[in-house]
Amino acid sequence: RERTLKRFHSGKVSTLVATDVAARGLDVEGIAHVINYDPPADDTGYVHRVGRTARAGRTGRGVTLVTPEQQGDVSRMAARLHLAEDFKREGMTMAPPRVVFSSKGRRAGMRRRPARRAF
Repeated sequence: RERTLKRFHSGKVSTLVATDVAARGLDVEGIAHVINYDPPADDTGYVHRVGRTARAGRTGRGVTLVTPEQQGDVSRMAARLHLAEDFKREGMTMAPPRVVFSSKGRRAGMRRRPARRAF
C-alpha cells in the first residue's frame, strides 16, 4: 500500500484503484474523480468515498456504476443525499421509498406499523 501510494504521489502512476479497506485513512491531495465500480452499501460509505474529491474547498466528481438491479437502492440513497436531480439527469429512474412492516409483539390487537428502512 505505501509503495503504491508513493508511486501515485510522485506521478509515476496516474490512476489509483483501491478497495474500501485499502482506501481507509487515505488523504491524497488533488483527487478530481472517484469512480465507484460497486456502489457503497450506505450513505456514509458514499460520502466517505466521493468526499475524497472535495477536500480543502476544491471540487471534484463522483461517478457510480450501477446495474439495473442496483438502481432502486442507489436512487433511494441519491434522494436521501439530495442528489436526485443528478441521478435523473443521467437518465436513471427514481424508485419510491421502500416500506417495511414490523411489529413489537405478538399480543392480540397489536397492529403492524410501517417502518422506514434505509434500502
